Amino acid sequence: MNRISTNYQYSSYSQNIANTQQRYMQVQNQIGSGKRIQNPSDDPVGVASSVTMRSLKSAAERYQNNLKVGEGVLKFSEEALSESSTLFRRAYQLAVSGANAATDQTGREGMVREITEMQRRLVAVANSRGPSNNYLFAGQMVDTQPFTQNSTDITFNGDTNPIIVQTSPSETMQVNVNAGQMFVDAYATLESLKNNLQSGNAGAISGIDIAALQNVMHQLDVERGGIGAKLQQVQTLQTDYQRRIDEFSKNISEVEDVDMASAITEYHLAETAYTAALNVASQGFRLSLMDFIRG
Repeated sequence: MNRISTNYQYSSYSQNIANTQQRYMQVQNQIGSGKRIQNPSDDPVGVASSVTMRSLKSAAERYQNNLKVGEGVLKFSEEALSESSTLFRRAYQLAVSGANAATDQTGREGMVREITEMQRRLVAVANSRGPSNNYLFAGQMVDTQPFTQNSTDITFNGDTNPIIVQTSPSETMQVNVNAGQMFVDAYATLESLKNNLQSGNAGAISGIDIAALQNVMHQLDVERGGIGAKLQQVQTLQTDYQRRIDEFSKNISEVEDVDMASAITEYHLAETAYTAALNVASQGFRLSLMDFIRG
């Protein structure tokens, strides 16, 4: 009977040690990792909730990254069109002066040289690259230089296909500007002004070129206005996604992360329980051995 009792005691002590050791090590790991859930079995409901929130957070981050890409393209495009607007405001000033009968031909020749430089700069702006070093105004042919300057005009080498970014599960946004024809027409307007200045045709400048320049400036303003509206939308969406990401991060932390103050208290309790289990087992084994010897 003594031997059966001793086996039972050994099993009981061993089980108690194993249980307290397991809890002791679990709390130790929680403190070391900062994570409350070490294994799915620790909290199946919490794990399922965490997986769902991580998936939603990942989607929000993906859409936010798409918006950052789109924002970069839009901002670079707006800067290019802003510089183009500045060029055409100056061209308009020159046209008004060139149409004035008080301006002599020497003055117009100086304007011709300035317009020639404007054309060169316009082509450079039309061939601007975006934040990823892709051409902004080439459509989807982002690796192809969109405009080639010839002797009297420019050629558009891109396409008119849109660059689309996904902004939500059900929404997209076009972030590029289809400006191929606009730049071709703008260059032609400068070419006409240059030729009329060179020939001293003040009537054509006042009757044709000034109106054409106004039309180009209007088109540029319209495109810039569209970009501005999209940038506002992008910023609103980015703020909304950041709020969601922060909320998901907070909720995930509440599910997964350990409460350090509570964990430390639990650690001390688990350590005490484990030590006590070892001491009880040590005393129990000693008494059992003496009972066996006496028996």
